[in-house]
Amino acid sequence: MDGYLDISQTRVRYGDAEILKGIDLSVRKGEFVALLGASGCGKTTLLRTIAGFNTPTHGRISIGGRDVTRQPPDKRGMALVFQSYALWPHMTVDQNIGYGLKLRRVDPATARQRVDEMKGLLGLQMLGQRKPAELSGGQRQRVALGRALAISPDILLLDEPLSNLDARIRLTVRHEISALQRRLGITAVHVTHDREEAMVMADRIVIMNGGEIAQTGTPQQVYNQPNSDFVAAFMGAENVVEIEVNAVWNSLEIGEGPHNRAALINRGERPIVSGKAIARFRSEAVEMKSAGEPALSGRNALVLHGTVVQVSYPGGLWRHVVHLGEVSLIVDSQTRFDEGAAVEIAVPEAALYIFPRH
Repeated sequence: MDGYLDISQTRVRYGDAEILKGIDLSVRKGEFVALLGASGCGKTTLLRTIAGFNTPTHGRISIGGRDVTRQPPDKRGMALVFQSYALWPHMTVDQNIGYGLKLRRVDPATARQRVDEMKGLLGLQMLGQRKPAELSGGQRQRVALGRALAISPDILLLDEPLSNLDARIRLTVRHEISALQRRLGITAVHVTHDREEAMVMADRIVIMNGGEIAQTGTPQQVYNQPNSDFVAAFMGAENVVEIEVNAVWNSLEIGEGPHNRAALINRGERPIVSGKAIARFRSEAVEMKSAGEPALSGRNALVLHGTVVQVSYPGGLWRHVVHLGEVSLIVDSQTRFDEGAAVEIAVPEAALYIFPRH
């Protein structure tokens, strides 16, 4: 590995349970990496292991070539921002931001200057004498971030730092953290279960599942080129239909089924062989029309036919629940289709994720 933060073959156990199962990950200096996954996938355990709160049973963690696997948290040059903010309630904003500097015995004049810098960066200039109870959630999170950044850490670790904020404030703070990280050129590792948060903030996303890395890539790569059925579903391709495929050179023949037309699509990078398969796609990535209208061309597309059973309007598009026999799909469309309508749905090949059915 040739990164700045290198995690090699790292395993962590809690009692009899192995939580991390041989993690290999390299983070470049100045890179923002998001660890993304559902609860229990191991992402927080990995972050705490990087921070030094968990000791691996196997493997190595190094920063800039320096082995820190057995070093305590305060010797690693890292700062951790917690989900709960973890501010001292009896201290002012200034005292909370300067807390790490005080522990490091930084002289008061330098510390004062650093605290003022952090307040300037985070828009907290007028709040220095307030206590945490007098602040909004967004302001508290900025104070927690200021405290972490005040010590000039080599690596900033973020443990679901936005999950306690309401939705509107979360969007603002999300962009603030991202802009600040780029401006300071700091290396950051961010744990989240929020797909959009990871997509917007990170240079690279690490999707975790069952203590292992399922896929690593840029936001565009993991969204548009999921490498497994699990990643496709996690990245929003929640509609799933069963199909039969025949792999012929660089084409895939999709056999006609009870609810789909036969189709021929480019194989591309799809790791698929002939036989039973599943096709996944996103609700907004399709074209839908009434069954009585002229047929969709179906060229380089999977065409399905079903019945609308429910319609709602979440905003922007009409959302339809469509039944294909026992299978339920969610399809978003600019046009509203009535309940009971027979419809055709065309899924273009670029939006179609096909994996072997195990």
